[in-house]
Amino acid sequence: MLISNTRNARKILALFLLIFVCSTSVAQKNTFIVPTQFEWQTKENQYRISTVLKTKLVEYGYAAYYSSDILPDEVSLNACYNFTLKVVRIKSAFISKLRIDVLDCQNQVVLQSEVGSSKDKDYEQAYREALEEAILNILPKLKSLARKNQIQGSSTSTESPDTIADNEETDKGESKSDITVTKNSRGYTLVTANNIVIQLQITSQQNVFLAFLDTKPAIGFYNAGKLLLEYYETNRKVTLNYDVKLPQ
Repeated sequence: MLISNTRNARKILALFLLIFVCSTSVAQKNTFIVPTQFEWQTKENQYRISTVLKTKLVEYGYAAYYSSDILPDEVSLNACYNFTLKVVRIKSAFISKLRIDVLDCQNQVVLQSEVGSSKDKDYEQAYREALEEAILNILPKLKSLARKNQIQGSSTSTESPDTIADNEETDKGESKSDITVTKNSRGYTLVTANNIVIQLQITSQQNVFLAFLDTKPAIGFYNAGKLLLEYYETNRKVTLNYDVKLPQ
């Protein structure tokens, strides 16, 4: 039997939802991740591109981290609230051109800067000038950048775990295959065939996970190639089933 004590499991889920509300309230600002090397560079932080970009973000009041940094829990647990900044080189004869792309957690471009340019013959100086022009263009736009995956109209519930546990249940009975699984230091990242991202975070209980279905908090139970996810939607418990093998 996948869940031996349904009532206790529901209490765990309810408590997790409360923790999630608290953790997301900590990270109210958009968070930006700066790669330490871009596709067109031959080494990390070449021309100090990453350093300049992260410094400008911080100076402007944004939370920014290098892709190599160990992220705080309130940031790493809300991965789909983060944006990655990608510096793109535009090929052009005699002119150095750079553009900044903003990517969401599904690697989709949601915002672009105007192209910055420089005619300086020194590459480091030219890229610095082009980058700063692109940065000045995009920095004001970042403030109004909508969190594409943010849960709208969320509110803090005063219901107790027992009250939530007794509400109506909905079993969607979905069974999914063709899932890509990646193991990481915290647990697993799953991507379904229709591009739903599932984050599974290891807990002290074997085969019990704190989970995020995109950005929706859930609790996961795994047994013999079967993953069960439970979460609450307008006070209804929703259950999803996936056929997937988690690597050890």
